[in-house]
Amino acid sequence: MSVVSVEGNEGKTLGAVTLQGTGGKTWNLPEDLKSEFTLLYFYPRDNTPGCTKQACAYRDATDDFKELGVEVLGVSKDSLDSHENFADKYQLSFPLLSDSEGKLAAELEVTGRDTFLLRDTGRVVAEWRKVSPMETAQITLEAIKKIKL
Repeated sequence: MSVVSVEGNEGKTLGAVTLQGTGGKTWNLPEDLKSEFTLLYFYPRDNTPGCTKQACAYRDATDDFKELGVEVLGVSKDSLDSHENFADKYQLSFPLLSDSEGKLAAELEVTGRDTFLLRDTGRVVAEWRKVSPMETAQITLEAIKKIKL
């Protein structure tokens, strides 16, 4: 898994994107990024084996991320209905965003299973490309601890 850190003014700032999320919330990004950091993880499809393992790993680590001031958001092109069913089935403790038109993915040049750490301003602090669904929660958590030191 490759990690690219882009600190300071070198980091891209997310442009305005509006997406529907689970729980009935409309997300206006980057405006609605209220936590010190937000971790956006992109995944291919709800209810597939790898995506389920990845979502459950983030669910299980939610408290660890919150302790670091990090909000986790899952993103895929699946419909909001699909996300709601997926979140209910696996009791996911974080929002899933429906990027059905691929606007956010295009903004961040997502090529597959990619993860991004954003500041509350929408500036990209770090990115992980082609992550392993089995390891991504732990690897991103450990990297965030180092970034916050």
